Amino acid sequence: MDDRLFTCEIHHGGHFVENPLRYVDGFVNHVDDCDHDLWSKLEVEDIVRRLGYDKHRMLWYKIPGLGLLEGLRVIGNDRDAMHMTECVRGHDQIEVYVEHVIEDVESVVDNLALPAPQMDEQVHVNAEVDVGMKDVEVEEDIG
Repeated sequence: MDDRLFTCEIHHGGHFVENPLRYVDGFVNHVDDCDHDLWSKLEVEDIVRRLGYDKHRMLWYKIPGLGLLEGLRVIGNDRDAMHMTECVRGHDQIEVYVEHVIEDVESVVDNLALPAPQMDEQVHVNAEVDVGMKDVEVEEDIG
């Protein structure tokens, strides 16, 4: 791979949980041929938009070779994006994590989800069923 190019591994549709810190319930996509010289925060936001998210709460990257707890850094501006490209030198790939606005994730997941099962029109639910409690004697046989 050209030294100027790297792969961006995007973790999206999930959320962070603690103990230990990890990103769960999401998806992973790879964007190849990202160019160090053209990289910016806008480029990362464009990738996220192409994945179907109009909004996000925060974008993060992980320094290669470190765990999430030690290596997670925010992508708040172009300077952060440029630092990201410095960190990926000597590696082929860097991980990006999308922290979502909740309603944004739900709308994308709804588009990915399977359609709801169709109910038989003959099914009738009676919500007024009396489920009376009866006294029950329990006899224990200890043998």
